[in-house]
Amino acid sequence: MPITKMPKSSLDMVAIAEELLEQYRKTPSPALLLSAVLTANHVIDWHCKENGKKLDEEMRKDLERQFPGWDALRQISNGLKHMKPKTNQYHHGKLIDREPSWGDDNFWRGYGTGIPHWYIDINEKQVPVESLCQDFLDKYKQNVEPSQ
Repeated sequence: MPITKMPKSSLDMVAIAEELLEQYRKTPSPALLLSAVLTANHVIDWHCKENGKKLDEEMRKDLERQFPGWDALRQISNGLKHMKPKTNQYHHGKLIDREPSWGDDNFWRGYGTGIPHWYIDINEKQVPVESLCQDFLDKYKQNVEPSQ
């Protein structure tokens, strides 16, 4: 069901990111995938504001421990502002466009759909960006109390 209101909380941002991922699954498009990544990344900004916290280096490290994969989303998101990636940065320019294959993370999520998936190398393993994003959103929802 489409979102019909503007976001007012971090969980609203989660819902928007999930809607974008659902649209991406129906109509694979880099625009939809990258929009979902941007939205998911900014869930943390909303989270910090709701909790009266600043996203400083200490907070970033804590969030990286709490939400593995978020830092890769953050770097891809930040990389969209820059044409050239920084050394060792996860960047949209480094995404690999291919069909899912046996042994991939979340193989069954993409197998047989005919949808190309974009992967990013993380620790010498190709991880689907869609799964990275969805896994972050799922973990965030599990670990955060609604503020409304």
